[in-house]
Amino acid sequence: MKILIVDDREENLYMLESLLKGSGYEVVSAVNGAEALEKIRSEGADMIISDILMPVMDGFKLCKEVRADNTLKDTPLVFYTSTYKDKRDEEFALKLGADRYIIKPMEPDKLLKILQDVMRDVEKGKEVPKKPVSEEKEEEILKLYSERLVNKLEKKMMDLEREVANRKRAEEKINHLNLVLHTIRKVNQLIVKEKDPIRLLQGVCDNLIKNRGYNSAWIVILDESGRLVRSAEAGLGKEFLPLAEQLKGGDLPYCARETLSKSGVVVIKDPSSSCTDCPLHEKFHDAKAMSIRLEYEEKVYGMLVVSVPAGSVTDEEEQSLFHEVAGDIAFALHDMEVEEERNRAEEVLQKRTYDLGERVKELDCLYSISKLVDIKDISLDEIFQGVVDIIPPGWQYPEITCARIIIEKQKYSTDNFKETEWKQASDIVVHGKKIGTIEVYYLEEKPEIDEGPFLKEERDLINAIAERMRRISERKKAEEALQKAHDELEAKVEERTKNLKEKTEKLERMNKLFVDRELRMKELKEEIKELKEKMQEGGG
Repeated sequence: MKILIVDDREENLYMLESLLKGSGYEVVSAVNGAEALEKIRSEGADMIISDILMPVMDGFKLCKEVRADNTLKDTPLVFYTSTYKDKRDEEFALKLGADRYIIKPMEPDKLLKILQDVMRDVEKGKEVPKKPVSEEKEEEILKLYSERLVNKLEKKMMDLEREVANRKRAEEKINHLNLVLHTIRKVNQLIVKEKDPIRLLQGVCDNLIKNRGYNSAWIVILDESGRLVRSAEAGLGKEFLPLAEQLKGGDLPYCARETLSKSGVVVIKDPSSSCTDCPLHEKFHDAKAMSIRLEYEEKVYGMLVVSVPAGSVTDEEEQSLFHEVAGDIAFALHDMEVEEERNRAEEVLQKRTYDLGERVKELDCLYSISKLVDIKDISLDEIFQGVVDIIPPGWQYPEITCARIIIEKQKYSTDNFKETEWKQASDIVVHGKKIGTIEVYYLEEKPEIDEGPFLKEERDLINAIAERMRRISERKKAEEALQKAHDELEAKVEERTKNLKEKTEKLERMNKLFVDRELRMKELKEEIKELKEKMQEGGG
């Protein structure tokens, strides 16, 4: 099902297109009514979802044009608007021929259900076929259309008048806020660039007194018990050291207790009299203090405090921007924590990935040996040489690995074989008797790990290979013994068959002689009988 969506705001098109495509619909988009008409006439669509307030051609005009076109008039059209919210706007839209009128925003599931209901009604014939608009109704629609536009323009004019009045008031604060915004920008640039927490905090303090004109600024980071972890200051120098020592002992002055006890900006109008337990209270003569705790996602990292000249404005906007600076600093500290955790996690992941790669290599080694052994009619010599060549890729440093198998005085080795001091070996034992050894050497020195430069998993691997060589050797020898017994049996059968054949042939010859003799005797008897008959005839 193809749906044409119409909206002059790209973000609205994107969100609606994502929702519809995710629900299996084909989507075509347009940025105004004129483009929508062109697309539906050239590409077609099963439904139109349109905003109303758009340049070139608005949604009302689009609906009117669609309903006036005989080829398009029955296409379901749904208005989805956030501008025209008046009940009269909805009534006018439905008179124009809209099938539904939906006010933005709406939950995706509800929106999809409405669209499905519209299509279901169309398929079942519940929607009334759209008829061409009569001249009388055309005039009524044009009148209502004009009223809607006039109302919208009047509202826009009122909004503009309020905006002008607000802008006048805003201009009075621009100079003041520009300075604060400039400071925030500098701080944000520092946050983006600086990844070291100590340099970040110091840079923030320097920027606050340089660009905003605060007398002094200081930041303290505290642990969960309220003791100082790190600090930074600007405009105080050595005079800050007594306060730092006090905080290291967990002794929080009044300003710190007030600030850490609540969210938001704390303004202390006369710190010199109210913060007498703070070593800096005399520095705040003829000055105000503005402080805020540094927190992100309910975690409090510490606090930021600035000394503000007595005549300076600390209104809601400045406090809000001060709050924003503190939030940015807290977020940066959180981000550094996350980055540190991510780096640790990456190290763990890299280690696990590396270990997994090594295990895969070991499994490949054992699998390759199994495939080698399964080759039909392969000899024991070919197996041992093949295993030697398979071994190096299974070790941690295949490019500097060589191997050798010594079994019953026969030696099988890789082309690059060389004995070195970095060796790993495992005996091949059959029926409790050592018949050979598998040896793996590194040709270069590598860092010590579990067994010299070799991994404990490589010890398990070489032992597993030795065990397979034992089983292979036993099996091959058993196969050879079985083959030998089979060959001897075949030889005996062949000899017996030959003897039997000779005796059969002799018997057949004797049988033939016997048959021939019997025939001859029968012939003689016939001849004798004939002679007797002749003699009797002659005597008569």
